[in-house]
Amino acid sequence: RIQPNIDPKLQEISKKIDGMNEEAQNLRRKMADNAKCEVKLESNSEFGFFLRVTLKSEGSLRSVNGIRVIDSTKGGGVRFSTSKLDQLNTQYLELLSSYESSQQELTKIVISTCAGYIPGLKLFDDCIGVLDVLTAFSIVTATSATPYVRPKILEKGTGVLDLRKCRHPTVERLPNMHYIPNDVQLGQNNDGQNSASFMILTGANMGGKSTYLKAAALTIFLGQIGCFVPCEMASFSIVDGIFTRVGAGDFQFKGISTFMAEMMDCATILERATPNSLILIDELGRGTSTYDGFGLAWAISEDIICRLNCFTLFATHFHEISKLEKRYPEKVKNCRMDTFVEDGKLVILFQVMQGVAQKSFGLSIAQIVGFSKEILDDAENILIELEGKCMTENSEG
Repeated sequence: RIQPNIDPKLQEISKKIDGMNEEAQNLRRKMADNAKCEVKLESNSEFGFFLRVTLKSEGSLRSVNGIRVIDSTKGGGVRFSTSKLDQLNTQYLELLSSYESSQQELTKIVISTCAGYIPGLKLFDDCIGVLDVLTAFSIVTATSATPYVRPKILEKGTGVLDLRKCRHPTVERLPNMHYIPNDVQLGQNNDGQNSASFMILTGANMGGKSTYLKAAALTIFLGQIGCFVPCEMASFSIVDGIFTRVGAGDFQFKGISTFMAEMMDCATILERATPNSLILIDELGRGTSTYDGFGLAWAISEDIICRLNCFTLFATHFHEISKLEKRYPEKVKNCRMDTFVEDGKLVILFQVMQGVAQKSFGLSIAQIVGFSKEILDDAENILIELEGKCMTENSEG
């Protein structure tokens, strides 16, 4: 209900309603005196004013003349009225209707007036949104325990991606996190030296491959929208898009399997990416058989290398894909996440190094999560058998 003090007409009607409220209270007090019990005055849009007593006090009403019982319930007591209250209600309900009509007219005027300010309010909303983003950028930059720097952004097509000691902006803020930064260098670096545009990244499970890919993409994204970036130094050419095939998941309600989702993502990448794009591919082909997965991963990689030749970070457990470096030495380079085994335990250093990882250390990860010795021994024997068979087939070929 609109407050009456904003409109003279509403004020006038409100005063009359208040006067009727007072008259109704006087009738209530007289009824309470006559019935010698507590009587309450209530109102609603259906009956207007009415009186109420408890069921226990119902007998007291029998000695009072001119009472009209509306209803009686166990929980609500007895609701009733009188001829004088009925007369008052006729005027009261008319006033309520008049107040509602005047209120609706006033509401239309207010809405119409406010509508004229919508363009200005939208502009104000946009300004607040931009200010909020810029404030967030400045807070992140100023409060980070490790420095953010202003990136050097180059013209599109100049072929430079050089991030020194790049970090993932959210992972590094996790509690008890000692983040290991890494360089990301594709195309030309900041010193003018040429480097491959396609990086094949191998390494142990949980070695940091996915985080490395995401850190690079987030750095490029933040830089291109005007934020300082989590690096020691950053210089890169503008990219026209960041295309990703990262993570594993299906869409059951659409009948799309994990492998189908991978293929749909890759098809989109190959269709829409340009030589000025950034592509991230993480463990392509794991949703199908090993040979099918490897074949597709190789073919998709080769198409990106030969046709697009854009910045690409390709993380994989198919170590054989690293042979692409020999086939395209100027366009492809192999990197690995550094690890070593000490006293039979896997030590992950989260540091990107040149070269190819010798193995994925899947059994070491299984040992860390608590698989039994029997299962681990059995898996190791099968692994040795399969690796020996592959070596024999390769030597015969």
